[in-house]
Amino acid sequence: MYRGHFPVSLLVSPSSGFSTVNHGPINDLLMKAGLISEKIVFLGSEQFALFTVIIALAWSGVPFFGIMLLAALQSIPNDYYEVGQLEGCTGLRGFFMITLPSIRSTVIVTLLLRAIWVFNNADMVYVMTKDGPANASYT
Repeated sequence: MYRGHFPVSLLVSPSSGFSTVNHGPINDLLMKAGLISEKIVFLGSEQFALFTVIIALAWSGVPFFGIMLLAALQSIPNDYYEVGQLEGCTGLRGFFMITLPSIRSTVIVTLLLRAIWVFNNADMVYVMTKDGPANASYT
């Protein structure tokens, strides 16, 4: 019933965490970890504006990657792993010899699709920063 709301909340979370100075969870986590002494305006500083947009674009692809990789992993027959165990191919070696080759085409197609979609998302850069501070994120 609420499956559609979960990825949307993940998409909204990073951008709201970066854009709000006083209430953002990113600043709170960094301050509690002792990595910063005062809160950072991520979208308002020349150093962090483009980095913040890159993180938001990468984060928006997480649900797509998750679904594609889950489907690819579920499509691998158990027989491959059983034969691998008989041949002594278990653990990490099983991952590199059985799992990774089996999902390689899905990973390549997923990466290519995501790269195309990111290049088509120049509007997200403008919406988040308006080519903001001192043209630091000008595209």
